[in-house]
Amino acid sequence: MHRIRTIQATAGMAWLGAVMAIETMRTAAAARPGLSRKLVLAAAIMLVGTNAPLRAQMAGPRLMFADIESGPKTGGQSNLGAFISIYGEGFGATQGSSTVTIGGQPVASVTSWGQDNAARDLDRIVVQPGPGAASGNIVVTVGGQASNGLPFTVRAGNIYFVNQATGNDGNPGSYAQPWKTIWHARDAMVAGDTVYVIGGTFNQMDPYAPGWDTLLFLDAGAGSSGTASAPIAYLGYPGNPPFFQNDASRRGIYFNQDAGPLNYIVIGNVRIGSGMTEDAIPLSGIGHRIVGNNFSNGGVGNGIEVLGNTSAIEILGNLFDSNGTPATKEYSIYIAGFGINRDIDVGWNEIKNQQGGRAMQVFGHVAGDRVEDLRIHDNELVGSELNNIVMGNSDGGTEILGTVTVTGNIIAGSASQEGLRINDPQGTVIIENNTFYGNAVAQVYLERAGAGRITLRNNIIVAQAGQQYYEFDAGSSSASFAPANNLVFGAGPCDAWDAGCINQDPLFAGASDYHLQSGSPAIDQGVATSVSRDHDGIPRPQGAAFDIGAYEYYSHVPVCRVSCSATVPPSAGVGDTVSFQSSATLLDCAGGSVSYAWDFGDGSTSSEQNPTHAYATDGAYPWSLTTTAPGAVACGQSGTIGIGSAAGSADLTGSWTKITRKGSKINATFSCQNTGSAAAGSFMIRFYFSRKASAGSKSTLFKSQSVGALAAGASVALKVSGTPTSKHKYIIAVVDALDAVFEDDESDNTIARRLP
Repeated sequence: MHRIRTIQATAGMAWLGAVMAIETMRTAAAARPGLSRKLVLAAAIMLVGTNAPLRAQMAGPRLMFADIESGPKTGGQSNLGAFISIYGEGFGATQGSSTVTIGGQPVASVTSWGQDNAARDLDRIVVQPGPGAASGNIVVTVGGQASNGLPFTVRAGNIYFVNQATGNDGNPGSYAQPWKTIWHARDAMVAGDTVYVIGGTFNQMDPYAPGWDTLLFLDAGAGSSGTASAPIAYLGYPGNPPFFQNDASRRGIYFNQDAGPLNYIVIGNVRIGSGMTEDAIPLSGIGHRIVGNNFSNGGVGNGIEVLGNTSAIEILGNLFDSNGTPATKEYSIYIAGFGINRDIDVGWNEIKNQQGGRAMQVFGHVAGDRVEDLRIHDNELVGSELNNIVMGNSDGGTEILGTVTVTGNIIAGSASQEGLRINDPQGTVIIENNTFYGNAVAQVYLERAGAGRITLRNNIIVAQAGQQYYEFDAGSSSASFAPANNLVFGAGPCDAWDAGCINQDPLFAGASDYHLQSGSPAIDQGVATSVSRDHDGIPRPQGAAFDIGAYEYYSHVPVCRVSCSATVPPSAGVGDTVSFQSSATLLDCAGGSVSYAWDFGDGSTSSEQNPTHAYATDGAYPWSLTTTAPGAVACGQSGTIGIGSAAGSADLTGSWTKITRKGSKINATFSCQNTGSAAAGSFMIRFYFSRKASAGSKSTLFKSQSVGALAAGASVALKVSGTPTSKHKYIIAVVDALDAVFEDDESDNTIARRLP
């Protein structure tokens, strides 16, 4: 589809990559001597000797951002930790033999894998790290090519669930027993906690804040503030996000600072619909991330409004479509002053068909307002009724702009006003490697701008009939620009002041497709800038110099590679004959045969395609498969098999059958069950009183109970009693607290019940 210019890589370079990849696999295997309780099927793709062009390999997968940058590796659904949504390009429509690692370790679960399934047609995949995860870079490997890394920190924190259809706020908030309302989650969560909201339409006003007309009121009085190392996250459940909608509401999710600082909140994967006559998300504070949401339901007011003293704000990968009305001037993203707005990252969003207003506005309202270090990059801003972007000016009489960068964007098709409008004589605005196309009146309009304060480099600027490249008002002139190497077309020749200007058809790939064709005059004609990656995440430059415009030209050269799969049971008994099944095919190769190399993790190996093997002792064994062919990128699969003293495995869980209170004392009956297919040896159950629905450092242990062997399908009833404090809200049983029993699934080992 897209193409990349190529140079040849030496076989020696490729073999070095193979050695490093193989050593990484061996190190990962050696680091897992303990008893693993999960089947981990994750490919370890290795680069081996190949004549494939290096630049074709560089195209590969590219990561832009993730919804969360830290989270737990355990807890949540199946005890595999937080869901992490990863956004980028080049993932492919299906996973196949592609892999995801965090800190060099394969993730425990890939929940979804998709192509063109997010704003701007970005690719999105969702993973869970699992108990074996370590802090480090998220890396996606596709066809033997590893992506750039995104840092992820494994940390402590609770994971909760809200399900409006099946939940109850008296539940512990687990996946199996979710809460019903998001307000209860707000009240319960503390720094480091995450809630996943499973579907549902949320249309009731938040009862905590009557008169505010908002659906979710975030406030340090009702809930908690996050921290830089432990944010609080409100996230839609993967594949089933919630919908916030009420035509009578003024606001959707409101960030309020009146009760104290409210910082480091993440809002991700939610849909916000019509209504919200003021703002869908009015945002203030420090460190908030608004990521991967959908505002495309005809909302009347602004989408996201940043106001008050704010800093370290990220607005990433959101979709805004056909919002506003012709009668109102509202904006999808509004940087609105009312204080100092600093360090704001607006990237990879798609804003189209904004009715009556602008895709994005930066404007002050009171004296002293300031916008500093605003980065607008890699967005698609198309078809606004007024400007696609306007920045500068203030009701408060203060010039508000500090330094603003506008890079890598598609800015096209504004209906009645210019594409980009600047109105501030003191602001420093850097406009580099954007593509402007067919905006009404002019592509760039300087209403007021200081001399030399507007850097204009490497932009493609295409005007249609009746449009101009640039427009200047009395408060500006061409002297406001510091230009270099722009390409203009459609409205006459280059201006004399536009240094290095090219006046030719840029040769776009197609209508509304602003990629470059192979003969484009924009290729290799730019100057070096700080824009290190293009709109698609391709590294710059790909040739002798930067290309002009939002896209760097590249060509795709097919790479001969092996695609493989492996099927291995998650567990078996000592001495059992275990079948290891695999398949492999060659892709984009002239021919050849595939070789198989199995490592069973106990010192034994096999070169058969579908071998069998028996393990002599209990334990968890990391197995791996490597498939190779001459001149091809190899493919690998790896995982862990648990070997117990009998085929199958136990699965310990339980339920609270009776809880009564007499005065301050609690009397309860707990039924422990083995729902697995094998007997469980002796194990320990610990009982706690806790403020939350999970056992933590502030929980109080009041009883430990040993249980002898428990046959498959059997249960045992235990009576316990204790006296909680006034702060304790839950009674909790942790089954197999010492991890003495091999289980395929430990997600149901903690059973909490709200106290009467």
